[in-house]
Amino acid sequence: MCGCPGARNQTKITLVLGMLGHKYVHIYEKWSWIPTAITSFVVPGFSAKHLVDVLIGTGPAEVSNVLSLRGVIFGFAVGWMSLVRDYSVYQLFSWTYGLQSSLIVPSCSSSLLGAAVMCIAGGAAPSNDAWTAGRAIGRQHRRGINRIGRRWGLQR
Repeated sequence: MCGCPGARNQTKITLVLGMLGHKYVHIYEKWSWIPTAITSFVVPGFSAKHLVDVLIGTGPAEVSNVLSLRGVIFGFAVGWMSLVRDYSVYQLFSWTYGLQSSLIVPSCSSSLLGAAVMCIAGGAAPSNDAWTAGRAIGRQHRRGINRIGRRWGLQR
């Protein structure tokens, strides 16, 4: 099983919303933007002073990283494409354009936010000691969570 609880939770929420129907998708979409907006302002606000210019190398590893990022963005968009077509079939062109841009704008802004965080973290070669120490604490926390999960039979 994947060691990414956030991805598992997102998958479960998407599955449940898809099974509940159109009405609940609208309710979710009505309120789900609030934590995303808060995060989009808080993360850059707290981390802007730590931004560094990260040089991008060349070669197969960097190509793989770029393609992986594009795959993540594509996977994010594909999950909602089946719903967007239902929203936009009988709408005016202006509504359809708005719905399409409502998928493009969050995808691009979250990608840029992720790129900024990676510039702060220094990518594969961390340049910020505080962030490196923070990741070490997070690693210890994750190990503890994994032990609890194995004890309860939730993980292999």
